[in-house]
Amino acid sequence: MATVTITPVNTTRAKSRLPRTTTLSTEVVNGGLSNQLTNNFLAGSVGINRPSVVATIKLVADTGKKFLKVPTITAVNREDSQHVNLFLTGVEKTSNFITTYNFNVVYNNDSEVVNPLNYKLDYKEVSLVTRSLAINNLKYTGEDKVRQYGDRKTITVSGSPNTPFVLTVNKIIDSRETLADGTVRVVNSVEESILSTLNKNSTKVDSKGNTVNCISRNLDSTGKFIFNQDFPGLITVVSTKVNGSMAASGATKIIFDSLTGVEVGDKIESSNINSNKTVTVITLNPDSDNVNECTLSESVTLADNADVVFRRGCSYGIDITSDHLNSRIPTTTPTFTLNQYINPTLTLTATENGSRYTITDQNSVVTSAGTVSTASYVGIADSSKKSPSNNNKWNISYLLTGSGGTAFSTVAESPSTLETIRFSTSNSSNSSWTNSLPSENGGTDISITNIATTAAGSTTITITATVIVHKWGTQNVTMDLDLSKVVVNA
Repeated sequence: MATVTITPVNTTRAKSRLPRTTTLSTEVVNGGLSNQLTNNFLAGSVGINRPSVVATIKLVADTGKKFLKVPTITAVNREDSQHVNLFLTGVEKTSNFITTYNFNVVYNNDSEVVNPLNYKLDYKEVSLVTRSLAINNLKYTGEDKVRQYGDRKTITVSGSPNTPFVLTVNKIIDSRETLADGTVRVVNSVEESILSTLNKNSTKVDSKGNTVNCISRNLDSTGKFIFNQDFPGLITVVSTKVNGSMAASGATKIIFDSLTGVEVGDKIESSNINSNKTVTVITLNPDSDNVNECTLSESVTLADNADVVFRRGCSYGIDITSDHLNSRIPTTTPTFTLNQYINPTLTLTATENGSRYTITDQNSVVTSAGTVSTASYVGIADSSKKSPSNNNKWNISYLLTGSGGTAFSTVAESPSTLETIRFSTSNSSNSSWTNSLPSENGGTDISITNIATTAAGSTTITITATVIVHKWGTQNVTMDLDLSKVVVNA
């Protein structure tokens, strides 16, 4: 049974400044029995036709219970219903359920003397069912990565209503070094919050002792907290300029004003480099004589003093902590890691290490004897989606023309010790192209089918094939066809 506390209200009449008193007395009926009642009697005087607060009522639900609806006051005699009313002044909650009501009792009458008025206070209690606090899930839209030009994800935390949690979203910036054997290792890692001023509402000390912005909240009454998180584009490492004219007609080895902070694998961008291309740093200080010189993954044309920017991928950590985490939520720190990769380039090459013939590719580009023919395609890192500028399916061809009209004596399909042109993603020894295994090339999974060649005995041979990308990896990869293993001159 709820606890009812009635408190008389004593005031002073405005005109006479005489005190107006209200008295309270009680009477217990059927004490100790299941039908016990408590009658409360209020007596006093008020002005005619002047609504007056004569008492307050505080109604507190019994332990473990809540009120089903707002309590009401009902006149025993219907004709008395207009004289007394309850006005709600406040509520108190337990586990987000109302367990206390506070009212003003307002009396009004047009008679100076009245007979006793009888009212009953009506309310209904039900058991307070409480749920165990729990954070059951944390999810975000899209894939487990961030696009290189930036991204937006909707992050949802769900569980039991009112469960507290703390959440951070940090950019993780790694500093790397390349060892003498070519191995790249992380030497330092720095985290910085990317929470917007709209979402952050507190700070916390992370595992490294750093103070970072965070979201510290409770799940709402539906057991959810949802917000949108923006992720920036690739990190700008340095903005600099070309220092010299060595790349005026195209070059891979270029000197810049400064390469401080630049690492192997960083992407170079410039207004003169196609935005759909991914050109990266292969070697720093290649001749050991200039720290501001590097070798790029492919030739670029850049004038002296041209503006360039070097950018780098990174990762982002979404971390949630709570005393009520469901066991299904990972216990790693951070809880989830989203990687931001530089879009990779797939380069297909056909090499002729001698001077026996020229190569004309599918774009009618002719390479002189002793050079390499290349075809490059840019994809979306760690994705089966189509590349930014292509359809993930291409036809390639190599027209081999013997130098000085020299004929070819053997092709792969002819009985010989030469290889049949073939492609494999499971066994490198069964593939005429190098780096064809996704497990070893950064995850790029392609197929090369419809491989065909012309017959022998001609001064020209054409090799054709269809390339299909099934999944893009996370790094640039070059697959080379060694033509010396396929054809020979007479």
